[in-house]
Amino acid sequence: MRNRPLALLMTFAPPDAENRLKTQLSVLQGLGFEVHTLGLGTNLLKGVTKHFELPESVGLWGFGKKAIVHLTRKPAGRFKNLRFPQRVIDEINDFKYDLVVTHDLELLPVLTDPDISPTAFDSSIRQVDLHELHEFTAPAAGLLGLMWWVLRHRLRPYHEWLFSQLSSSRIDLVTVVNQSIGEWYLGNRHIKHFEEIRNAAPYSDLEFENRTEKGIRYLYHGKYAPKRGLESLVQASLAMNDQDSMNFMLTGNPREIKAFRSYAASKNPKVNFYPAVPMSQVCFEISKFDVEIIYFEPVTKNLLYTLPNKFFESVQGRLAIISGPSPELVRHIKHHNNGLYFDSWGSENLANVIRGLDRKRVE
Repeated sequence: MRNRPLALLMTFAPPDAENRLKTQLSVLQGLGFEVHTLGLGTNLLKGVTKHFELPESVGLWGFGKKAIVHLTRKPAGRFKNLRFPQRVIDEINDFKYDLVVTHDLELLPVLTDPDISPTAFDSSIRQVDLHELHEFTAPAAGLLGLMWWVLRHRLRPYHEWLFSQLSSSRIDLVTVVNQSIGEWYLGNRHIKHFEEIRNAAPYSDLEFENRTEKGIRYLYHGKYAPKRGLESLVQASLAMNDQDSMNFMLTGNPREIKAFRSYAASKNPKVNFYPAVPMSQVCFEISKFDVEIIYFEPVTKNLLYTLPNKFFESVQGRLAIISGPSPELVRHIKHHNNGLYFDSWGSENLANVIRGLDRKRVE
């Protein structure tokens, strides 16, 4: 007989790549749950007693298989074939869950469709955790983007079927990463309620360090991605006060970071790059700087409504914040009075804010 309540955390990604899932795991363990995971890959997270591996179709064969399935089957049939085969359902049915959490839409029908849902979920609380907006747009460039373009007329019914699952009465709790995303889902009548659970970094026991040096050290840290406008930070650095510095601490594709570093060096040789550190050390490492610049040009709605981890890491690192007109960031900066924001995008507007800052204001 099982003595502890049992939870299953599901994602269509490797569980160790999902920071929100790892946070949920930690909280549930603290509440006395035994926790299983389901997702891509075979890695077993620390403290997890069982992992269910989902199939993943990769390469040219995988591309062809996905295309054939989308062309020949109805949405529910596509889901079972591409996402959740019967063997996985049979494995899950060896257990009985008290709580099941699925991340985003990809696996949602397992919670909501009675023809698909395992009997192991019959008496469980069912939660969907929405990380972002799921509009019908190309997911990526390259092969995935090409597949989306070729099959978009067949993919749309599947996407709409996934979206329709959000209105299911079988869902007990919808959580979102920020209020703007929750209100978007609510306003478009995809959901009837939501709870906001932000990606706040764990509390760090750091003292605020008073500084007197004239120069201000500006920082952008986090994942580098093309088309997010980081080039504007380099351009803005050209208008800095002489004693100030622009600094980057980047993770992501090494080739893309190398190209960005070359671009930065060609524009402003004074721009500095620092090696990334493990997530547990981020708050401590960035506390050496003065001001975090959070800059995401809104090329997608998800970037428009962003409230990134780096905001909370910067708060924990005792940094001031400079932000563009991202609604969620502006809302938090206004509420906490811990930074400045400018009203429209572009390097000139950022440069104007930077030029207007001095040590006294930053402190």
